[in-house]
Amino acid sequence: MSLLVTLPYAFRYNNGTITRSGIGDLAIDLEYAFYNFENSKYSDQATIIFSPTFPISNLDAISKKNNPRQRVSGFSRKNSPASFSVNSYFIGATYSRMFIDWYGFLAPGALLIEKHDLIQEGKQYYYNLGIGRDIKSKEKKYIFAGLLELNGQYSAKTTLASNTVPNTGGNIIYVTPSLWFSTPKVVVQVGISLPINQYWYGNQSHISYYTASIITWTIH
Repeated sequence: MSLLVTLPYAFRYNNGTITRSGIGDLAIDLEYAFYNFENSKYSDQATIIFSPTFPISNLDAISKKNNPRQRVSGFSRKNSPASFSVNSYFIGATYSRMFIDWYGFLAPGALLIEKHDLIQEGKQYYYNLGIGRDIKSKEKKYIFAGLLELNGQYSAKTTLASNTVPNTGGNIIYVTPSLWFSTPKVVVQVGISLPINQYWYGNQSHISYYTASIITWTIH
């Protein structure tokens, strides 16, 4: 069983003509490895994940102050570091196989969002897979690797008082190359996601690209 607490900070977040920064929502990740297997050639692991997110972000308040008529809803949020001003719950699973120099994984999941003020955000579904290759490593010291992922995200439409809200929901598939560096205590990953297919219901702007970095510090 592992526990990870995440509180992101957006140094620069663009949504249309609005640029802002601030803290994101608090997320707690619980992961349990229910299957492990290894032999002389490879090792397998399968896990289940439960991750609630709590709305403490100030990005929504800043957005409404700058443009009070604009309400970004459903999947039109497109990778905002904030969620939906309500509690949300991610349920997922992973399966990975690791060879000496190669790594592969599958990671499906779903996001369930609480109802708020007659607004029900659409459920979100994630389908991810990827491969990685060890570039340079030293046992028990560090690992430097490259990864290539396909990340798919589908969102159902939002409803307001049981009526479907236009311009919400859709599907996008990214190809994401990234670099990974890790030690027994620190993990750093930097990558860029490039859409190869996207379809949005109604009139929603398309995504050009999405960059991100992750830094994790492990306390023993």
